[in-house]
Amino acid sequence: RFKESDRIAAIQHNIHLLGGRSEYHRDCLKIYPQKRYRGNLLSSFNDHRIAMSFAVAGTRIPEVVIENPDCVGKSYPGFWDDLGLWEDVERGA
Repeated sequence: RFKESDRIAAIQHNIHLLGGRSEYHRDCLKIYPQKRYRGNLLSSFNDHRIAMSFAVAGTRIPEVVIENPDCVGKSYPGFWDDLGLWEDVERGA
């Protein structure tokens, strides 16, 4: 569970900040769907995978802000540029 961060705890923390609910038992993470999520300031925990995962969620949840977004440079330096291109395609630009 421990790489750059405790990813299970990081996911649960950010899901909670978005207004979601999750449970972790015996190596199984359950995330319960919600009708609505709310944007919030989310921690990357200085973990590139956490930052990228919640950035993708932010394409569908307004007002998601990722703290320390530059941590993605460790594995994918062009991530933010590529995500912007994808969003343009999704919006029909």
